[in-house]
Amino acid sequence: MRENLDFEIPKKWLWCTFGDVCSQPQYGYTTKAAMSGTIKLLRTTDITSGKIDWLSVPYCSDNPEEIDKFLLEDGDIVISRAGSIGVSYLLQNTPEYAVFASYLIRFKPLINKQFFKLFLESPFYWQKISESKLGIAVLNVNANKLKEIPIPVPPLNEQVRIVTKIEEFFSELYQGIQTLTTAREQLKVYRQAVLKHAFEGNLTEKWRKAQTNQLQTTDQLLVCIEKERQQQYECQIDTWKQAIEVWEKKSKQGTKPRKPQKPKYLAPLTEQELEKLPILPHKWCWVKLSFLAENIQIGPFGSLLHKSDYITNGTPIINPSHINNQRIEPDLNLSVSPEKLSQLSSFIMRNGDIVIGRRGEMGRCAVVTQKEDGFLCGTGSLFIRLLPENNSDFYCYVLSSQRVKNFLSDQSIGTTMQNLNQEILHNVPVPLCTFSEQQKIVEEIESKMTVISELENIIDENLQKAEVLRQSILKKAFSGHLVPPDPNDEPASILLERIRTERETTPKPIRKTLKNKNKKDIATMPNLISVIESAENWLSAKDVFRQCGISDGAETKDIEKLYLELRDLINEEIIKIERRGDEDWLCICSIKEE
Repeated sequence: MRENLDFEIPKKWLWCTFGDVCSQPQYGYTTKAAMSGTIKLLRTTDITSGKIDWLSVPYCSDNPEEIDKFLLEDGDIVISRAGSIGVSYLLQNTPEYAVFASYLIRFKPLINKQFFKLFLESPFYWQKISESKLGIAVLNVNANKLKEIPIPVPPLNEQVRIVTKIEEFFSELYQGIQTLTTAREQLKVYRQAVLKHAFEGNLTEKWRKAQTNQLQTTDQLLVCIEKERQQQYECQIDTWKQAIEVWEKKSKQGTKPRKPQKPKYLAPLTEQELEKLPILPHKWCWVKLSFLAENIQIGPFGSLLHKSDYITNGTPIINPSHINNQRIEPDLNLSVSPEKLSQLSSFIMRNGDIVIGRRGEMGRCAVVTQKEDGFLCGTGSLFIRLLPENNSDFYCYVLSSQRVKNFLSDQSIGTTMQNLNQEILHNVPVPLCTFSEQQKIVEEIESKMTVISELENIIDENLQKAEVLRQSILKKAFSGHLVPPDPNDEPASILLERIRTERETTPKPIRKTLKNKNKKDIATMPNLISVIESAENWLSAKDVFRQCGISDGAETKDIEKLYLELRDLINEEIIKIERRGDEDWLCICSIKEE
């Protein structure tokens, strides 16, 4: 095997495979997660953070009949085979009754367990995992592939010395990482503190005092906004009349242009609503976002836009994944043709619009710049077109503030994923001040955010250096350059021979059975992931549940089990979900967002 590897190992070391130094790898138990029960069910999502919170680990919906076959023990190592592929965990302080789920594979190392686990964090291991991935719709690795992964094995005593030295280095390294991570979290808090002070008038308090006689009163601001709303409507009417004339000259061919609606009366915030909001400075007031908006438009969904409409290097579609750090980052592989764009003209965004994600993370927004003028609002987004004399950057910062994020989270709909709609955005309470003060506040915010960003970049650079150092330590360790050899150590070949002998002489364990009165024969029923994976496009949740045997009259507990399984698959990023109208739609994560 040595000829297939990139580096030499010390004389007493030996190239082996996982299969050589571990017991037979084993797939986990297939069942649905339940909120209550007697046996814990460890899943991929429970190990991805590097720690297991056993209180949050669910239970088996149906207990295994051969419980010993799947029962976890201290020293076991589980490896994720789908979703977060290759992520591993060394079990310690395991509950008395806990088994592992089907997306995990268990190994029982027959060498030093900490040594084996540390190898699973090394660059050598991750390179082999990358080479071993299988699958088209869902990338995965299987037990046979994992068994063949090579591992350099030193003498047993040297394994202990290597683990001790790595832990010594890592202890110092982790202290530095923890300090950097804490500092980064504090900067996030400071960002929100800046926004809070900004939108309560504290950042411009001195400026406002110097401008006292030049600032409009609250009543004057409201009158100006109402006048702008009326003027905007009159412009829309003029445009509509021109469109009608053109339509009539063409013998009324095509769809008749729709007459714009009159500006709706917008009820002010109630006393109860105002009581929940911070007190604002003199000449400021709280208004609903819709009072300042010419239009709040949700992106196209349903039959308006299909996967087949996507092209490369067309007009980009902007979904939440394309909005990062209040900037738009388009994907030219997710775009539409000029013909399709003309059919979706009401969803085209213009310079100065604010685009905001309507699902997932609340308050994820960005201002459309001249560079993105003409981009298409995606299915997962909405955009806001403000009336003149309102600063888009100002209100983009407002929408990203913690107060608004909390409001959107409280008002959003959906059980598995939060979703916004136009009505929720219409009613967001936002502060109103003069346009000149909005501009001044944006200047103050951006000045402070620039400093914060510079500090975050420094922290990120140091965290990256720490990770490089961590990987360097592991690389040295598993190439035999971290600790000196001991001439008294017996070679690894003797250790491997002893492992082989023990395997041959150890009898197979007798499995104990656990009676389960609620056990059902569900072998003939297709499971949730197979139904979704077999589809070439999005499926409605209703169709998926029907194909899984859940129809009218199904027992509540069966419906709940399927919902819990769906939640797990979404959390493991194997399945994604989006809200279309009043219905949830599902697909495998490799299918691009519509």
